[in-house]
Amino acid sequence: MYHATTKPLSRSTGRSSVAAAAYRAGVKLEDQRTAQVFDFTRRSGVVATTILAPADASQFARDRASLWNAAEAAEKRKDARTAREWVLALPSELGAEERADLARDFAGVLVERFGVAVDVAIHAPSRGGDDRNHHAHLLCTTRMIGSDGLGEKCALELSDTKRKTLGLDSAADEIAALRERWTVLANAALEKAGSAARIDHRSLLAQQDAAFERGDLAEAIALDRPAQVHIGVHATQMDRRAGQIVSRRGRMHERAVALARHVVNSAARWAHGLIDAMRPEAEALECAEISRVQVADPGPDTANDMPASAASRPANGIDLGAERRRREDAEKQKRKDENPLADLIQKWRTRAGDARSKPDESTQKKEKAKMARPNEGVADASRQSQPQHRQERDRDGGPEVKG
Repeated sequence: MYHATTKPLSRSTGRSSVAAAAYRAGVKLEDQRTAQVFDFTRRSGVVATTILAPADASQFARDRASLWNAAEAAEKRKDARTAREWVLALPSELGAEERADLARDFAGVLVERFGVAVDVAIHAPSRGGDDRNHHAHLLCTTRMIGSDGLGEKCALELSDTKRKTLGLDSAADEIAALRERWTVLANAALEKAGSAARIDHRSLLAQQDAAFERGDLAEAIALDRPAQVHIGVHATQMDRRAGQIVSRRGRMHERAVALARHVVNSAARWAHGLIDAMRPEAEALECAEISRVQVADPGPDTANDMPASAASRPANGIDLGAERRRREDAEKQKRKDENPLADLIQKWRTRAGDARSKPDESTQKKEKAKMARPNEGVADASRQSQPQHRQERDRDGGPEVKG
């Protein structure tokens, strides 16, 4: 399952990067700015922790307490962003060491790309939860770090206006590129481990279009489902306290998972049924298209004013018409061998598009009624005015009689 999200930690919401680092690493840290102590040494589920920083970074960058207290001290604004967090779902198909290496690889991408320090914490699935929920928290400094300590804000934290002056894409585009990079790294790790599982950062609709393009109708049907909803910390705690799923997000997630399982399990059967149901219509359309092409192009020799009947006569022992049909059949068979569903899917999508663009019968009746109303109004007004006109004519002595 794909999950790679990022969000900043801001003082405006009452958050502290020191507290966040202590919780994710399961350690005890003191925030020197507020004199608060955050002790999470009793928490379980922390599998591994490490800090990655640029090669020329000061030694304090490898010490968790020194790093995050420096990050807090570098910011003066009350709404400053002191850290940025990435949350990654680690594939359950990988082993513990492979998952740790994968998380460190992505952290290395962030270090190299932005020049920041990254605090990595890998968590195991929680008790009573999904045992496949291996995940990693990557806490990044918002400022670049070098031999002199923390410096300017990194490129990802700059406004889009500032990024544009530097010739950079928007921050949203940058995050989208990083999400795609995570897909590449995770799939490479899965392939190296010999697993057939893969993740995809694209939306379900984009994946469905790609499945149609490569002729995988079963996969396209399996992707026709709502996306799953991330439950979140607060909803998860609510469900655990109740001993059952009571939160709105939890219920939405449960319904989405059940529907996804049903669709995936039934997709192949639905695809075969759809192909069988549409095969006669597709074959009829194919025959009609062949007939239309043959009528439009009776033969290759018509440019020489040769009758169509003469074009198919044997020349040097070769029947030109039969040869042309043989080539057409061979090309058609080649296309079907390369992608047996391509013609059927194209016909299906074309007819579906025509059906959507064609107004239904009720709509056409309404349009005709609207067009008819103005004329009806004029006719009614004309009929109403006729008695009045006759009355005025009778009162004036009738029409003038010319001698």
